[in-house]
Amino acid sequence: MSARFRVLPTAYEQANRDKQRRSWNRAFLIAAFTVPGMVIFILFVLMPIAQSAVFSAYDWQGFGALTDFVGFGNYTRLLNHGVFQQALGHSFIIMILSLTIQLPIALGLALVVGRGHLRGKRFFRTVLFVPYVFSEVITALIWRSVLSPNPGALLNSVLGTFIPNFQAVGWLGDRDIVLYAYFAVL
Repeated sequence: MSARFRVLPTAYEQANRDKQRRSWNRAFLIAAFTVPGMVIFILFVLMPIAQSAVFSAYDWQGFGALTDFVGFGNYTRLLNHGVFQQALGHSFIIMILSLTIQLPIALGLALVVGRGHLRGKRFFRTVLFVPYVFSEVITALIWRSVLSPNPGALLNSVLGTFIPNFQAVGWLGDRDIVLYAYFAVL
C-alpha cells in the first residue's frame, strides 16, 4: 500500500496565490465598471461622430442612399461661405476677449474673495455664486431686462444717470455692439 501525501503550500506560495487572486478580482471589478461606460461612449458618441464624418463626404440630403461622393467639397464650400467666416471671426473675438479680459478678472476676484482679507467676504462669495444657482431661463430673463432697449431698462438708466444726454441703446439689436454685449453677459 502506498500512502499519498499532500504537500501543503508554503506561506510564501499561499501569499502569492492570494495576491494573484486579488489582482484578478480587482481587474474584473475595474472591467465590470469600465466596460459598460465604454460601450455606451462608443455607441452614442464615437460611432455618430464617425458616421457624421462619412456623411460629410457626400452630397446627401438626409434621406436615401449615399451616392454622390464629393470628398472635401463640403468643407471647401463651408470655408468659403461668408456667414461661416463671420461666425468663425466672432468666435475668435470672444475667445481673445475671454482670455485677455475675463480670465484675469475672474482669477483676481477668486484670489481676493478666497484668500484676501476682505470685509463682507461671504456676501461677495454669495453674489458671485448666485448666477450658477439660478436656472438659465431666470438668468436669461434678468439679462433681457438689463439689456432692454427701453430708456427705463437697468443698463440704459444707469448709463443715463452718469452720462449726460445719453440715448437708450438697443444692446442686442445693434449689429455693431451685440457681440460685445454678448461677451459682457458671458
